[in-house]
Amino acid sequence: PYPTTSSSPSPYISPSPYPTTSSSPTLSCDNDSAMFQLSLTTDSYGKEETSWSLVDSNSEPVFDVKLGTLENKTKYRYEKCLPKNSCFRFTILDSLGDGGGSYSITYDGTEAASGTGVFGASATHIIGEGCPSLSPSVSLQPSSSPSTKPSFLPTTTAKPSSSLSSSPTHQKYAEERGALMHFFTATGGEKWSNNEGWMDETVPHCNWYGITCNNDGYVTRINLVDNQLTRFIPSEVGLLYKLSDLRLDNNKLTGSIPSVVGLSQLFGLYLSAN
Repeated sequence: PYPTTSSSPSPYISPSPYPTTSSSPTLSCDNDSAMFQLSLTTDSYGKEETSWSLVDSNSEPVFDVKLGTLENKTKYRYEKCLPKNSCFRFTILDSLGDGGGSYSITYDGTEAASGTGVFGASATHIIGEGCPSLSPSVSLQPSSSPSTKPSFLPTTTAKPSSSLSSSPTHQKYAEERGALMHFFTATGGEKWSNNEGWMDETVPHCNWYGITCNNDGYVTRINLVDNQLTRFIPSEVGLLYKLSDLRLDNNKLTGSIPSVVGLSQLFGLYLSAN
C-alpha cells in the first residue's frame, strides 16, 4: 500500500562515536505522497533498549524496528514516501526508561516531532495530513456503516449517550495497551520464554500471550508464571484498573512492588519464587 522506497535503516559510520549525516532526502516522492524522514541517534545502550514503529490508522506497520536491531552510538536515517491525506502513529520505546539518544521526524519538509534524551520509556507522535485536528470532530449523525476496527484517533458525537458504555473508550484501550508495552520492556520481554503476540501492532493486546480480557475488552488477568521475566514490575501496571489477577511467580523479578492502590478489583497477586 506504500510507495516502494529504501526502508532499511542506513547507519552512517565514521571514526567519531556519533557519525554525522545529511538531512537532504535521497528519495523523490510524487505529488500524491509526502516524505517521511526519521533521524535517530542511539546512546551507549541502543542495541538493548531502543525500538520504534510507524503504523497507519488501521494499525498496519510501515516500519517496525525491533529491539536488538540498532547498534550503540550510531546515527540512522529512515525515509519513506507516505500517501498524503493519511494519518500515522510513531512510537519509540526505551526499555531502560532513560530516554537516551535523540530523534527528529520530518514530514513533507517540515519538522513534525523530536526528542533528545527526555522521552523516558516511550514517546508517541501522530503525523500526517489526514489526522483530525486537536479539537475533536463532531458528528451530527452516526454513520450508517461504522468501521469494525477502531482507529487510534478518537472522535466524539454531538449528543452523549443516555447510558454509559461498559466497553473501554479508545483512549482507555490505548492506555491499557501502552501499560502492557511498558510492562513488556521493563521485564525484559524480548527474552521471555513465550512472548507470542506482544508488541505486534497487528495483534490486539487481549490476544497477547498470558493476557485475559473480559467481554468488554478490559485486561482482567496477567498470567506469566515461569516465563523468564527479569528486572522490575513498572508502575504503569496500575493503569489496568480492571485487573483482578496478576500471576508472575517463578520468574527473576527484582526491586520493589509498585503501588496497586488504583487496582480496586485486584484479589490475586502471586510473586513468589522471584
